[in-house]
Amino acid sequence: MLIDAHGDEAPFRIAGVFAYRKEPDKVFEWLDRAYAQHDPWLISLLADPLLRAYNADPRFAALCERIGLPVPQ
Repeated sequence: MLIDAHGDEAPFRIAGVFAYRKEPDKVFEWLDRAYAQHDPWLISLLADPLLRAYNADPRFAALCERIGLPVPQ
């Protein structure tokens, strides 16, 4: 379905779907894919309202550091 059709081209957006569904392990799996695939949408990581719920997760801080974005406080 969505993953089959857009998994290669929209991993950041798929992470957003999992964030909406409150599935944190899947969120970070897809954010890692977005990073590996150089998804340009990662620039909006800190602004995405669906991902704000995960700001306190250590995996979020680690991703911000890898990307070079400030870690949310």
